[in-house]
Amino acid sequence: LYLGQVITYCDGVETMSDHQTGHAIDFFTVGFGGQADYTAAAMTAVYSCFAEAAMNLGLVIKWGGNYGSFEDLGHISLIGEV
Repeated sequence: LYLGQVITYCDGVETMSDHQTGHAIDFFTVGFGGQADYTAAAMTAVYSCFAEAAMNLGLVIKWGGNYGSFEDLGHISLIGEV
């Protein structure tokens, strides 16, 4: 999705990403035909399920669809500790 774009400055050793620490995931959706569906509508629908579940569990998440500099619709980070 981000071919040629730098999306992290983490080196993976000294500066670890939220993915490495277990505080972030990337996801995608699969349509009825079995094909990946990266449309904003599909990704937003999945995010809304994550948001509802987080709220019910008393967790705070940050969605890549709300980033100001670029959209990363398939990214969710956990804010704080569980």
